[in-house]
Amino acid sequence: MDGDNISYKVTVIIPTFNAEKYIERTVDSVINQTIDFENIELIIIDDNSTDNTKQILKNFQAQYENVKPIFLKENSGTPSKPRNIGIKNTTTNYIMFLDQDDEYTPEMCEKMYSTITKDDVDIVMCRYNIISKDNTKMHNNPLFKRVENISIVKPELLPLLYRAFPQVWINIYKKDMIINNYIKFPDYLLAEDFYFNLQYYCKIRKVKILPCFIGYKYYLHDNNTSNSFSYADNEKNQESFKKLYETYKLMLQFIDNQDKNLYPIKNSLIASLTMYFLTNNLSNKCMDKYLYEINPHLKKYKLFTRIPYSNLFLNVGLNIIIKTPYLIKKVTIKTLKKTLWVLKIRF
Repeated sequence: MDGDNISYKVTVIIPTFNAEKYIERTVDSVINQTIDFENIELIIIDDNSTDNTKQILKNFQAQYENVKPIFLKENSGTPSKPRNIGIKNTTTNYIMFLDQDDEYTPEMCEKMYSTITKDDVDIVMCRYNIISKDNTKMHNNPLFKRVENISIVKPELLPLLYRAFPQVWINIYKKDMIINNYIKFPDYLLAEDFYFNLQYYCKIRKVKILPCFIGYKYYLHDNNTSNSFSYADNEKNQESFKKLYETYKLMLQFIDNQDKNLYPIKNSLIASLTMYFLTNNLSNKCMDKYLYEINPHLKKYKLFTRIPYSNLFLNVGLNIIIKTPYLIKKVTIKTLKKTLWVLKIRF
């Protein structure tokens, strides 16, 4: 088949780094799509792996002309730069993302592509399964029960939409919307999905949610943690928090510059950031620096804010901590953080 005459329907972008344990399974899930693999442009950007990942990708490239690996000479540390490079090299009108250790279900690409083209929406979202060593469970969120399958994105829906769907790998996007609005992942930072989607969601007119379709398998591994980078106070942990915090600052600045009512999203970001303060063993110097910088945003936070997806006890506790005066807040957070760590309480 002449590669110059191929017209792909959708591009799948996978960032990789030292993925030799998983990448064959992940790529196979794309090869085995019901849309037929010849309709998929698979761009894999390797972030300078030091294991056998590069050779595995070269083997796929030799076998399939639509597998297009890109090898970076220096490691960037997060999926952001690889994904941005993947977007720049896309030749189709529709883009999907896949993480190096996860899988698509067989109908993922066909279902997402046919829906976004047939229904003329700006984005399509689906459900996913969370797979651990012990069991598999379907991810649930309240938005599936609150919106129609096709919905005009009104301002009041946007915060709920963003809060329920922060991940990029359960969506299909229009390339033109990404390029024309200069939407990018923040290079070298964490929580890059959140910032990318915040930009994109603010531009969409219509969305379709597929409440009965599970298109993604999200695998939990031993190194997956919830709301925590590490259980040790070390240099790596400080650096991870810094990358996360810088992304949160970008999101807060972005929200302040919008003419839409995104205050509920800002509340959620502030609450989440406070949780990270509590659940990560950060040095006092690190905490002091970021508490000082975030304090102007905390002053605008409303005391009786309802935080999505939190129980009443946690909601009230976070609100009180956020709204206490600055000096008291510093002492309160540090004391509470030490107590939580001594008692080994994690959220």
